[in-house]
Amino acid sequence: MKFSQKKSFDFLSTDALASTIAALEAKGFAVPNSSGVASGKFFAHVPKTTQAQLATRAKAEGVSLNALVLTFIAGGLGRQEHHA
Repeated sequence: MKFSQKKSFDFLSTDALASTIAALEAKGFAVPNSSGVASGKFFAHVPKTTQAQLATRAKAEGVSLNALVLTFIAGGLGRQEHHA
């Protein structure tokens, strides 16, 4: 990407952010904290069959679906760090 394209993209990103904040405030919605600190929350949409498989596995393991998915994520991140 050329410098001029990057600069243009940064401007558009800033403009989009300002527009989003203004729209949220106009509708009375909370504006997410911009401190740069992660909230620790995220949502993922998965196919129904995947969710059913995860729920079955979580039940068999005697843990919550959330705990099972966190275990899988942590395990995957650990493997990536060893290969990096």
